[in-house]
Amino acid sequence: MNVVNELFNLFFFSVTKYKYDGNHICDFREIPRPRYCMSAIFEGHGEFVFDTKSIVVQEGDIIFIPVGATYISKWFGSPNVVYISAHFSFAYNNLISNRKDFPIQKVRLENTTEVKKIYLEMYNNRNKPFSVLSNFYKILNDIYYNLECAETPHIDSRIEKAIEYIKYHSKERLSIDNLSGLCNMSNSRFFSLFKESTGYSPIDYKNRICVRNAELLLIDEKHKSIDEISELAGFNSPEYFRYIFKKITKKTPTEYRNCNTKTKFGN
Repeated sequence: MNVVNELFNLFFFSVTKYKYDGNHICDFREIPRPRYCMSAIFEGHGEFVFDTKSIVVQEGDIIFIPVGATYISKWFGSPNVVYISAHFSFAYNNLISNRKDFPIQKVRLENTTEVKKIYLEMYNNRNKPFSVLSNFYKILNDIYYNLECAETPHIDSRIEKAIEYIKYHSKERLSIDNLSGLCNMSNSRFFSLFKESTGYSPIDYKNRICVRNAELLLIDEKHKSIDEISELAGFNSPEYFRYIFKKITKKTPTEYRNCNTKTKFGN
């Protein structure tokens, strides 16, 4: 699939300005972020605490938060905290959404004055879609190529064709015969090598892709029932969907939807 075409497939996008009078805390330790977030700090400073790490941000900084991140952020204003955030997600099979190795991080760009100007234009022109998207992709381009990546397990090149097939056919039934054939291996050799390389069986790998799609659908398609989300995400039955979703996310689909619906996604 053409990479440029993939990046036009925005699943969700919003730009929001947040202002806190004085100190403020945002607690996402129990709520994995459902979307990517890029925020420019205009006033005040803050601290992001996650795992055993801590990142301090201040005026002029940009903080990047990946999908699935859990953390607590503490904001300190003198007198105010002000930042503008772009929240976004792409369809699963995408240059960005296929990457799972981005940690929460402060992004260092050379011209912070220009970046803040673009963020302001993006927010002030949020009712002008072409202007907003132009600025969004401009910012994303600068940020993406400055992101640091965590170390990820090496994927054996011999199973790359199978991985790509699963990503782009996640709503279809999987056939081990078909996948192993793509890789010119016997079924047993393919299955063993796939699990050794990814940490999951082919069906587990597929289920995780489908659950990721379902997480986005549960938030962005609020009018659709859980059964409808199950079908859209690529599951054969709602019962199996509920079982797999809770196994992976530790929440039922309804709990996940309610939790994220009630949360205002400031940083």
